[in-house]
Amino acid sequence: MKGLLVMADVPFTETHDLQRLGTLAAPHYPEYDAALVAIRTLTAWNFVYRYPDLDEPTEPSRDEVEQAMRPIGALLAALANISRDDAIDQAPA
Repeated sequence: MKGLLVMADVPFTETHDLQRLGTLAAPHYPEYDAALVAIRTLTAWNFVYRYPDLDEPTEPSRDEVEQAMRPIGALLAALANISRDDAIDQAPA
């Protein structure tokens, strides 16, 4: 998501909060809104596994991992054809 924000020339602070990053990216990429919304729910995983001392991480089940990978895969597939020119065209004037 940070790459999307960079391409759209949207400033953001250092964060691992996928909710915040998705909220910033969504107005610039409405065609990816469903995937961005789905990925926002993964913020908790992002923190738990990056900072295991904050909370004792429990291993996700195979089903949970597969379910989490669907929106990530969908967003990656959708973004495979995006170019910097497309992002610039979508950037606010």
